[in-house]
Amino acid sequence: MEKSLGAPVVVRNTPGAGGTLGPGRIAQSKPDGYTFGLVGLSALVVAPLTMDLPFKPWESFDFLACTSELRIGVPVGPSLPNVRTLADFVAEGRRRSLTIASTNPGSAVSFFDLARLTGMQITYVQISSITEAATQVAGGHVDSYTGTSEMIGLVKGGNLRMIASASVDRWPEFPEVPTLIEQGYETATRQPIIWAAPAEPAGADPRPAGGRAALRGAGPGGVAAAAIRQHRAAAAQPRRCHGAAAGGATGSGGGAGRLRDDTQARLI
Repeated sequence: MEKSLGAPVVVRNTPGAGGTLGPGRIAQSKPDGYTFGLVGLSALVVAPLTMDLPFKPWESFDFLACTSELRIGVPVGPSLPNVRTLADFVAEGRRRSLTIASTNPGSAVSFFDLARLTGMQITYVQISSITEAATQVAGGHVDSYTGTSEMIGLVKGGNLRMIASASVDRWPEFPEVPTLIEQGYETATRQPIIWAAPAEPAGADPRPAGGRAALRGAGPGGVAAAAIRQHRAAAAQPRRCHGAAAGGATGSGGGAGRLRDDTQARLI
């Protein structure tokens, strides 16, 4: 990114509260064109239904690009020593309720679907950080969780076993592990990750300033989050019911802009 923007990038990691602390920090920052960060779609769609937020999901941000999609896996640990396959997992869930942890319910959609499709029982446990969820499963205190990239080392180290990908594709690190869909269950969890900047105040120059202009072209493939911006515009209309945007629309792959030599981008 520094190469694309032509300026230093200072990264401030702000995890916690189900992925809403980082977006809150973005929303409360000065809209100077040089501060932006990553927002998961669940922070915009699910979190408002489960907690009070320090931002307005569709009004507090200028959505710049859809960068990637969070991968979700189904891992198990010491609490399920005899579970080696998804079929074993489902059978155990029919015998007793399995504890499933995640930082927010939106990431656990496939677990809820699996329970609905199979009749297995689950008890949902919300945990403040995904690393804590991984620790709880690896320690045998929770049966499974919505595993993301932190799970890779734990699986390769033998602390966890991955029995399914809950994403639409197999994980490249574990190509032998099939998806839930491939194993006969029509469900997948999709979690787009979006570049966002603090929203400009009403009446501001609509042209993207500074880092905004550069970042619109700096994302992978120049992917503009057109669907997110459309959702934001629709959300401002009264007496409407809105669904969640599933991702960004593909834009041109043109070269990225550059910042002035004396500027520094801040990534939250």
